[in-house]
Amino acid sequence: MHAWYTKRGLSCTFLFNSYFHRERFPTEQEAIEWTWARSEAEIDAVRFVLSRFFELRDGVYMQDRIEEEVGRWNALGWRPHDPRNPPKRPPIDVWKQTRERIFSRDDYTCTYCGKRGGELECDHIHPVAKGGTHEDSNLVTACKPCSRDKGTKTVSEWRAA
Repeated sequence: MHAWYTKRGLSCTFLFNSYFHRERFPTEQEAIEWTWARSEAEIDAVRFVLSRFFELRDGVYMQDRIEEEVGRWNALGWRPHDPRNPPKRPPIDVWKQTRERIFSRDDYTCTYCGKRGGELECDHIHPVAKGGTHEDSNLVTACKPCSRDKGTKTVSEWRAA
């Protein structure tokens, strides 16, 4: 798999997840910061994703589908969890449905290395051990080697190691 494809896939996933977590759309600079893009290739990947999947309106990159989904969540009263009251592990039947939904959303492709298929795991971007949630916006598809290597580190801690 080409590195540019992986970087674009990571940028897209991180942008979508960052929006759900923050509940607001980014400017170009915020999108670069939210995805931890540092190299010129990573920044180009973010710009590509913004141009391909988002629409620039009033200085921010927006997407109607995401805006509608967050509106539905808010109408149901769903909110990010309170770190002082960590989430409990979901029941196994709920977790199985969640895993399948995340795998499908991510096209059965590891968010971190771009490998498609194989042994997949549902990975927490921000680990539960560090206050992360079981919400879809905090979950990505990861191949078993990437998931196990990342462990309970955040993505930025793992990438820096």
